[in-house]
Amino acid sequence: MAANTDDPATLALLAADADPKVRAGVALNALATTDQLRLLANDKYAVVRAVAVKSGNLPHDELRRLVHDRSVNVRWWLATGSTTPRSILRMLADDPHPDVESQARAMLRDDA
Repeated sequence: MAANTDDPATLALLAADADPKVRAGVALNALATTDQLRLLANDKYAVVRAVAVKSGNLPHDELRRLVHDRSVNVRWWLATGSTTPRSILRMLADDPHPDVESQARAMLRDDA
């Protein structure tokens, strides 16, 4: 429901739901606002932050902050995003985790 509702009031309610899977669904909704996506990108659960990254609609400052996310999974999704700016990929190309580093480098090569 969270990923598909077209009612802004329902979407706002679901963005604050106790279940992280519901909040992650909000991040997939094309009607999620920038403020809602910012909130989800700062969620305590990595799965919610990762889906916020996958939305492709996070502002640049949030992407920049997520380069240093504690979850390798969040950083990996950031490195795989087709909408991730090259400046962010260059930062991830120096990530301490080899999977994130190699993915970012591959994306930079593919985009060249």
